Amino acid sequence: MNTSPKLLSYTVEGCSGEFIGEIPAGLRRPVVRTVPPADRVLTKKETKAALAKIGREWVAKDLPASEAKGHQQRTAPGTFMELTDWSLDGYMDATTQKLGDRLALGKAGHDTVILFRQGNKNAWPHVMIKSTVNLDRFPWLTWRQLPATAPGAFAVKVIDLDSGDMRTLYGETYDKPYDYHAENLKTLFGGGTHRFEIRWYPLGSGMKSALETDFFWAEPGQFAVMAFMRCEAD
Repeated sequence: MNTSPKLLSYTVEGCSGEFIGEIPAGLRRPVVRTVPPADRVLTKKETKAALAKIGREWVAKDLPASEAKGHQQRTAPGTFMELTDWSLDGYMDATTQKLGDRLALGKAGHDTVILFRQGNKNAWPHVMIKSTVNLDRFPWLTWRQLPATAPGAFAVKVIDLDSGDMRTLYGETYDKPYDYHAENLKTLFGGGTHRFEIRWYPLGSGMKSALETDFFWAEPGQFAVMAFMRCEAD
């Protein structure tokens, strides 16, 4: 198991069964391997300089309106709302590692930059996007990622902050990461107004084939770019 000892806790009492009275050696003396420290982590100064450089050199791309899952992208004023509350104020799932120690956010024109401060092998940091959305008006969650220097694999979860319901829209996704994507949140969470926390996982991984030895991961200083994340009308 590759995790911090602080995350493990167990007790054994009233144990019964075929081997009553015997506790497996692995429970008496559990083997725990912690995540090794990163070989390289961008300092705050290096991170600031890297984001500034990306902002200067990034060339914006004109993207034609697209379609996904039967939904035609909305671009006219009043037919969509931008999701702008992006943050790294939290921890990597099931760990005590701060998101801001692994990622950094910046802007390059209208695009959002997600910079890897350290390599992303055996890590799963996310960006949090929070918004209150009237799903009767804007039922479709949409986004588009742009090719950048980091591999483009991603995952997406949506949490309804009032009910606690969570939906995983995409698990580890390697196929067509730069396409326009659309998911109907009204179908998943019902109509009305909802307070959402969207977790975008820039997995920073790619694959040459399905063999584990053919995977590769983002390195410190590489980055992903999001053109937008929105909620759109039907």
